[in-house]
Amino acid sequence: MSDIEKHAVELARRLTEARASGVAVLRPSELDLAMARQVRQACIDMLDGEGPVAAYKVSLSTSTWGALPAGRVVEGDARIARAALFDPLLEAEVVFRIDRPIGADPDAAAILDACSVAPAIEVADSRWVGWRPSERERFVIPDAAQIEADNAMSGWLVVGGPWRPARDMPFDRLDISIEQDGERRSWGPLREVMGSPVEAVRWLIGEVREAGQPVEPGHIISSGCPCPQMVTVSAGGGRWESVVDGFGRAGVTFF
Repeated sequence: MSDIEKHAVELARRLTEARASGVAVLRPSELDLAMARQVRQACIDMLDGEGPVAAYKVSLSTSTWGALPAGRVVEGDARIARAALFDPLLEAEVVFRIDRPIGADPDAAAILDACSVAPAIEVADSRWVGWRPSERERFVIPDAAQIEADNAMSGWLVVGGPWRPARDMPFDRLDISIEQDGERRSWGPLREVMGSPVEAVRWLIGEVREAGQPVEPGHIISSGCPCPQMVTVSAGGGRWESVVDGFGRAGVTFF
């Protein structure tokens, strides 16, 4: 193992341990994208304690992706301890579940035929010092390399329902919103996700496979959030829902 590889593994170890300790990691003074990809892969390799990789997520702001273990993917209503997170940022998205084998370089038609779709809430939660989206005056936005190294800030994924065939979904006509205790906090049209969430999934499959990760039936892909406003969770918690009008919803309660 080279010195660069050792450094990547050590940084990934510190990020992994930060979840258990609740102590954020100092941001490296020099971290380029090439090193960040090695750190992300090392983080993924260290997920085994929370189960195998169950989902992948698109980070639209930095054109990267992350992976979530089975232990951090919840189907149905979720309850998550707010104190177990650093400072969660909520994103309303639709997720695609791969139901049957899909080719190495699928086009949109192949994705639509192979997948089902459901509404979801992604709980992004960075492990770097200075991650305070709920306190704008203290918030230091991670750069692209920091987001990539932090496994694209993968925290939790809450999947709602119902599952529907992707082929039946009029993505270009659907909006998605996130609500707090029944009050809409942010919303956006799904066509803002790379023109279509299907295109985001197609892009992610190519990126993940190029990195040597499997994309198989049963895997879930979170396609990215089109809502422009940041939505955070106060220390008091509360009930949050991701809603696709006329389609379905996902819900999570922070306590």
